[in-house]
Amino acid sequence: ANGPEKLFSRFGRRLFSTLPAATESSLPLEGQVAWVVGGVGIVGSGIAHGLLAAGATVIVNSRYEQRLEKISEAMGHPARLVTVGASMLPGRAEITVEQVMDMTSNQLDHVVAHAGGRPWASGGGDETSTTYNRGSVLHIPADEYASAASQLGSFHFAAASLLLPRLTDAGKGSYTFVTSSTSAAWGPRSYMTQVNSYGVMGLAGALRREAKDAGWASRVGELRLGSGLKLDRPEAERESEPRERPLSHTIGSVVAGMAAKGAGGLVQADDMPELLRLEQELR
Repeated sequence: ANGPEKLFSRFGRRLFSTLPAATESSLPLEGQVAWVVGGVGIVGSGIAHGLLAAGATVIVNSRYEQRLEKISEAMGHPARLVTVGASMLPGRAEITVEQVMDMTSNQLDHVVAHAGGRPWASGGGDETSTTYNRGSVLHIPADEYASAASQLGSFHFAAASLLLPRLTDAGKGSYTFVTSSTSAAWGPRSYMTQVNSYGVMGLAGALRREAKDAGWASRVGELRLGSGLKLDRPEAERESEPRERPLSHTIGSVVAGMAAKGAGGLVQADDMPELLRLEQELR
């Protein structure tokens, strides 16, 4: 297995040993470490952008180093973005977490789990691009359905089971899922990706309830995006109708606000006005 020196493409322990302490006048997440699971796609990079803007040191991992370089380059190689060439897929996640936590001296304040499945992505896709995509649901062999229906859920369960217990025990840690109940938000989905997406929402709901019932020190939240938010626009549309500000950056700002305020529970935004209202409330 690769050691931490090979996992981290740009930084080592020195970065984490020099994190500034938060002050009254500092950014809300200054001196804190956040991990974006599924953070190299359009939405995931927007989440990373929002956390960086709030002052956090942000960890993003992927099996595909070219995607890590692309996101870093697009952001101008920010000093607090730490890219990790390793997988969080079940069976591989444990060693990745152990090596990253060793690098951060066991500091982890926030996790954001982006649950947007992209089964049409090429080999350079992120960790959530692995969902079963074989046409009609009813054409899936019965003995394969359970596995096909739980790919995203298994991925996010593996991440949550390893990272939730690692959150810094100071009463301010947060684990936030970013989900969508409709294909209108993420763009065209395969049928089984739709099934998988509801599985992740079920996992998020169960963890939110357990965190509340058991009185966990860390907060578990979910930002659920609705049909009025179109995230995955075709490239031609993005070029012909550019937005003044990327929608993914607004989502990132909301998520950063949830982390800073320790907001647990379910937060929903069905359209742009609701998302902007949330951004203002969480500043």
